[in-house]
Amino acid sequence: MLRRPQQLPKAGLGEGLSASIKAIGYTLKTPSLLFYVFLAVLINGIIMGALLWWGWSFLDPMFVWLNQSNSDSGMWGWFLRQMLSFGTLLKILIGIVILYFLTPTLFPILMNLNPLTAILLTRMFEITFQQKTGQPLPQFHPFAKGLALSLWAEVRKLIASIILFAFAFLFGLIPVIGAVVGPILLLLIGIQFAGWAYVTPYYEALGYNYSQQKEAMRHQRMVIWGLGAIAMLPGLNLIALFTGSVGGALFTAKHHSSLEH
Repeated sequence: MLRRPQQLPKAGLGEGLSASIKAIGYTLKTPSLLFYVFLAVLINGIIMGALLWWGWSFLDPMFVWLNQSNSDSGMWGWFLRQMLSFGTLLKILIGIVILYFLTPTLFPILMNLNPLTAILLTRMFEITFQQKTGQPLPQFHPFAKGLALSLWAEVRKLIASIILFAFAFLFGLIPVIGAVVGPILLLLIGIQFAGWAYVTPYYEALGYNYSQQKEAMRHQRMVIWGLGAIAMLPGLNLIALFTGSVGGALFTAKHHSSLEH
């Protein structure tokens, strides 16, 4: 089987977006997929909700600490204090960033990190892939080893996404230019990591480790962005969190036969 990331088929932004939109209808008319979606929503909805609630409880103490620690810090301290004076508005903005940018990106990664939902998402991918190609998704590693390697790769993705999001958020604090470029960076980071998560089962089926997955993702960047873009569209993004892996399967199944020749 082909295992070189550079030889994977390239596709445009439109094909990735089309696969993601088709995945919604495909999931709704496939009872077995709906069952796995329900389980994934139940398990990770509870986990993600608890994490968001826990993180939100630290906002007020953090605002107080930032205000006190920057009482005599020159222009930067003055700018930060001005922002903190609009506490409620700042909370709303943080909430928007979390729900609109972070959640669509981190949720698929967290679902892949959670062994239970990782199995559910992989199973959804396998069902769709087999229905479209007439053959099972290849298995490069034994189950236990594959799961361990998958979890390690997802941990590295999570760390990388948090670092990039932190950089983009800090960049967004720069007056004028940051207000324009910062949100764009957040959007692109979110799109890329979401789309990457949706094709992860196929990359793992090819035996790719984290570095090889990153190389494959860069090679297929445009279609990855197309797959991830729907996770940033208001309304559809909540559905795409759970049908994204189906979209990834639809795309990879379409091109899989070309990899065998």
